[in-house]
Amino acid sequence: AGFSQQSVTKLGEVTALLKERQIKTVLTLARGSSEHAATFLRFAFAWQTELLPLSFPLSMASLFKNHVAADQALVIAISQSGQSPDLVSAVNHLKSRGASSLAVTNSMNSPLANVCGAVLDINAGEEKAVAATKSFVASLMAGLRFIASWNDDVSLMAAAQRVPEQLQMENLVPDLRKLECFANDHSLIVLGRGCGLGLAQEIALKCNEICAMPSLAYSTAEFQHGPMALIERGMPVLIIAVRGPAFASVCDFAESLRAKGVRVFLIAPKGHCSADLHYEPMAHPLLDGIAVMKKIYPMIAQLALSKGLNPDQPKHLRKVTKTL
Repeated sequence: AGFSQQSVTKLGEVTALLKERQIKTVLTLARGSSEHAATFLRFAFAWQTELLPLSFPLSMASLFKNHVAADQALVIAISQSGQSPDLVSAVNHLKSRGASSLAVTNSMNSPLANVCGAVLDINAGEEKAVAATKSFVASLMAGLRFIASWNDDVSLMAAAQRVPEQLQMENLVPDLRKLECFANDHSLIVLGRGCGLGLAQEIALKCNEICAMPSLAYSTAEFQHGPMALIERGMPVLIIAVRGPAFASVCDFAESLRAKGVRVFLIAPKGHCSADLHYEPMAHPLLDGIAVMKKIYPMIAQLALSKGLNPDQPKHLRKVTKTL
């Protein structure tokens, strides 16, 4: 997502200008896979910065015309296409209330890019499949680079620059068919916590989209309230454990579900003995989510194929969805 020195310099200029505006709050605007990227990034902001990250419901601007005071807020609008009218409307509304704005998009000439004060080009190239994949990963990278620039975090920026090299080293073939253990299941629960929640939401969405498999995503903490009543012996549950403040609690919960007879499929860093799928830890814990998704996306596509479905042509969906 833009590793040239020129892009790093421009990002530094953007964060310097925003700091002059004394930004206190980050408001994310997104839908679909982009909203899941936003969920990931809100936890990353909370973990790494002093900024207060919040999700702004788009209908607050497009339908209810909420008169929020946003003079110390940064709006980060994430959209692969940048074409949805409700995102553009929400940005314009919040700008009128004093907010600064930043677009994270794959289309530099889109309506969203044109209304935002600054733009981060995720450089995902042409996306041919309906279901978003590389744009999700590239949006994570763009957001994490912004955090690194905001914090003047040289180690995170350097680790981000190493991501393409690290991902190319991993052989995905041995694990490609592992999710076929869910091929005969009619539904799936996907769990994560912290940054892992956005990953869980994205995995559940892809199982909905391309596997025609009703899937629900929850925080492991939230799941222990009402949804826990769903648990039955043999139920399939996929759990994502990424390094960070939530890691230990997620792994402990996975073991507690196994003790109840739940069919747990745990994704965890290499070296975690009880994991069903290992990913190679990245140079910085915040980047682990990218490693997880690089590994899991081809496996979900393979799961769709095992169900006799075409993962590139899900029913009733279009590449660009415009909502009002």
